[in-house]
Amino acid sequence: MHGSTLQILLHPPIVKKADSNAGYALEIDSDYSQIKFWVYVSGPGWVSSAAVHISTNTWYHAAGTYDGSSITIYLDGQPQGSPTSVSGAIVPASHPLNIGRDPSTTNRFFEGLIDEVEIFNRSLTSVEIYNIYHAGSDGKCKSSATIQCDCYDIIATHGNGNTNSDYWEVCLSNNGVGSLHSDNTQNTYNLYLFGGGPGWFNTSGSPAIGGTPGWTTWIARGANESGLLQPIGDGYLLTGEGVRNGNKYTVKGKRVPCVQDPI
Repeated sequence: MHGSTLQILLHPPIVKKADSNAGYALEIDSDYSQIKFWVYVSGPGWVSSAAVHISTNTWYHAAGTYDGSSITIYLDGQPQGSPTSVSGAIVPASHPLNIGRDPSTTNRFFEGLIDEVEIFNRSLTSVEIYNIYHAGSDGKCKSSATIQCDCYDIIATHGNGNTNSDYWEVCLSNNGVGSLHSDNTQNTYNLYLFGGGPGWFNTSGSPAIGGTPGWTTWIARGANESGLLQPIGDGYLLTGEGVRNGNKYTVKGKRVPCVQDPI
């Protein structure tokens, strides 16, 4: 669970740090059918995310974020509904943080199981939330991850016939988290697992959903870029296609010895 929140009367709290006119909460409706993320913002007061519908007796990963301009709720790594637009600072609450219990109405409890609660002092990106969910039981524990890095010489051919080369360092771990570093842009991209293969995208982007049948796909999605990559021969070769700023391109790559320390 990630974020800042607040509750409504009669709504069992999942995570809550709130007074009557301050704080935040991640709460579930009294019939346990939907979750909302609440924040008390200076001016508007209590404002919630969209409602997320759930079923009982099922584990979910839920996250709520407030970035100063919108409230978003996530379920199993994906944003749900439309973000709620609101601006202003969260009013600090004097009550202590409670998990599964209302700090104001102390006889009100969440009836269920809660695990791996986390609260951050900033709004996580959609990429970070997606990666945390897909890390599974390993979470963000680096000691449990085995990391393998490979390097590739890449040729990109654009729709106008122009080509450019690049050098990639690709590092993957067994907990579904990794990175891709481009020499040309000097950008490091996050990786996530999708459909049996890793996906890469700029940290300002969000994961793509779907893929091309028959591909062992890497899903690429950035602020201005998206595409598909296919590892061939145990990752020895790469081929793919994509769109950047509205312009189509194709990619071919060959694994080469890493000439500098992997990231």
